[in-house]
Amino acid sequence: MRISSQQAYAGGVFVGVMRMIGTVFKVLLCFFAIYRLLAWPPLHWFYDPVSHAGPGTIYIPGGGFSGFWFHLGYLQSMKDLHEYEYYCFSSACLGILAVLMDHTADDVMDAALLAQERWQDNHISRFDLVENFLETLVPTSDDDSHDQEQLQQILSKIKILVTTTENGVEVLQATNRDELLDLMIKTTWVPALTGWGFLTDHKDVYLDGGFSRYLHPDCEYVLELPMVWETLVHTFTPSLTRETIRELWNVGYEYEYGFQGLSKQAKEGFLITNDDDDEEIYLQRERNDTQHNDTSCRSETMDSVQSSSLLQMIQ
Repeated sequence: MRISSQQAYAGGVFVGVMRMIGTVFKVLLCFFAIYRLLAWPPLHWFYDPVSHAGPGTIYIPGGGFSGFWFHLGYLQSMKDLHEYEYYCFSSACLGILAVLMDHTADDVMDAALLAQERWQDNHISRFDLVENFLETLVPTSDDDSHDQEQLQQILSKIKILVTTTENGVEVLQATNRDELLDLMIKTTWVPALTGWGFLTDHKDVYLDGGFSRYLHPDCEYVLELPMVWETLVHTFTPSLTRETIRELWNVGYEYEYGFQGLSKQAKEGFLITNDDDDEEIYLQRERNDTQHNDTSCRSETMDSVQSSSLLQMIQ
């Protein structure tokens, strides 16, 4: 049986494609191994792990730029969000802070894109992105007093995990705005990626909380970042587009961890528009609340008018 040149060519192409797939798989496997080695160093050989965090706690690991938007989407789909304590590190702390402060997805995206625009226009460096982003999200003393009170109320719910050379890991809680910004910088600090060199003071050296993952406390729920294409490919990409942000947010919002005690809101609770003329992420729930309030006000006004008319008739 003779093989035609076309069949031989097709066979060669098939073999070449299979070899290329095998090479890509090996590269991805090596990348994953290096990532695990860098992000999960065996610090438990030298330090004692933190004890169990207890019930009513949620562990949210960081996941770079893509992980932030994924977790933001998932957290904004949760019910009873304020009933838990959150143990977090790196970008995950930024996400839970934004959600507990009741920032909409649109607010957060605008703040992130503003920081990104300032970086691209050389107004700030790459290493200032996190701080610039936080300055927009966290209320200052000049902001509304309600925002100040809200910030103070949520600080006790956020336990920030920071890697240190002294203790391996520290579970820290901010008591005011300045401490919060300081801890957020420490837990997101990766030398040459998010900050210059090593972050030090007269007491210790601080690194991203992910470097001490083996020492972190066990929580009732763990929101691990799923190994999906959307979260992997954009992990270290600060210049995300609006469309990519929408995609990551949607993946997180729709994701199901399968926890029995952790309930999510109805799917129609949040909605992302796809209108090119209105590139806005908004919360449909807010519109429903506004319509409900308007209806209530109209009802109260009608009741008042009817009561007034009735009194006039009696008189």
